[in-house]
Amino acid sequence: MIFVLFPVILVLNILYIIEVVAVVAELIEADSEVLTLQVINSDKRLAALRAYAQTA
Repeated sequence: MIFVLFPVILVLNILYIIEVVAVVAELIEADSEVLTLQVINSDKRLAALRAYAQTA
C-alpha cells in the first residue's frame, strides 16, 4: 500500500511547492518557472521525486 501512496504524496508535495513558489514569484516580481526549477533542483527532499520521474 505504501508503494502506491508514495508517488501520490510526492506529486502533492510538488504541487504545493509550485503554488507557493508562484505566489512568492508574484510578490517579488520574478519568473515563477525559473524560481520553481531552482527550488526543485536545490531541495534534497525532492531527489526521490526526480529519481521516480526518471524511471517512469
